[in-house]
Amino acid sequence: MFKAKKKYEVRTAGDPVLAKSAAPVGLVTPEIIQLADDMLQSMDAFDGIGLAAPQYGESLRLIVIDVPLSDEEKAAGL
Repeated sequence: MFKAKKKYEVRTAGDPVLAKSAAPVGLVTPEIIQLADDMLQSMDAFDGIGLAAPQYGESLRLIVIDVPLSDEEKAAGL
């Protein structure tokens, strides 16, 4: 009946994962796609417009960005 509420956490300055050099993403696997989706959900929970994988706790060179459409783009159905 009730789904478990997902806990969202974003790493901030001083977190050790942010001090590491992030690894490049080689092949885009289902796991990478799931990570990006999870990152988007976390970003939305904080009303953000962008999130890097290290901020999500994963030392990878991956970012998600949400660029809002302009009113003209919305009107054009983009």
